[in-house]
Amino acid sequence: MPEAVALPGTMSTWSASAFEGIPPQFPISRFSTLIWFNDDAHRNLRRTAEYLSERLGDAQSGQRWNTLVASWKCGLAEIDLMSFPPEWQSSNLQNEAHDREPRLRTACRVNVATGLVLPPNAEERDWIESFQPIRFKEGLVGMAREVLVGTSAPFETEMEYVRDASNLRIGARATVGFSANCEALILMSNQLYVLPRTKLIRFDVARLTPAKGGGGATLHAHCQTEAPGIEYRPVLVAQSSDPDGMNSIADELGERFSCPVEIGPYYPDV
Repeated sequence: MPEAVALPGTMSTWSASAFEGIPPQFPISRFSTLIWFNDDAHRNLRRTAEYLSERLGDAQSGQRWNTLVASWKCGLAEIDLMSFPPEWQSSNLQNEAHDREPRLRTACRVNVATGLVLPPNAEERDWIESFQPIRFKEGLVGMAREVLVGTSAPFETEMEYVRDASNLRIGARATVGFSANCEALILMSNQLYVLPRTKLIRFDVARLTPAKGGGGATLHAHCQTEAPGIEYRPVLVAQSSDPDGMNSIADELGERFSCPVEIGPYYPDV
């Protein structure tokens, strides 16, 4: 992007991921670059944050686990800075990229999300506003809890089925349901997914028995996609801590949407 202005201290031009899993009708919506002034991770991030703060206002900044971060957000658009101070990292970790380019150890990573998300069309809006939730039993992970739906920008691989949740009459509870007459499967999580019945291929349950991990089950909806490099788009529907906790829900969804259901074999959670 020759028209994109480089930030002070930039190590590389603005770059983006582009691969065959992204449907070609959508633009790239996330970009990144690297900043380096000297061999000080704190200073590299601080100088970049100061430069951007002159134009965007003060950032939210601080330590997040083993990283130093700063961010600005406006709606779903977001700019994130992140550095990995060497003194906060495990001493036994090796990274060949750092051997090839030592500046990467202390560089500041800049990530930009444009916040692009499609609004629902009139038909999709009717589906969303006629939403009827499915009742889940206890033991589910990540469902039936309070969240703010659609508060982060989707990735390019999600854009086919994610819709803008603003200005819609929906609740703030993460859940799974369907529209009137089962014309669409609707998922309310960190994103609002609208999966038309005509795009559903099958439901798939992966089951793990307790081993090193605690085990559980994961339910995905496999959907048609225009991405040239994959056969279908898997969308997470729900998870359970019980290896058989998704079986009945998968069967119910398969019946409602006249879709095949595949209950996978048990595998140890290693």
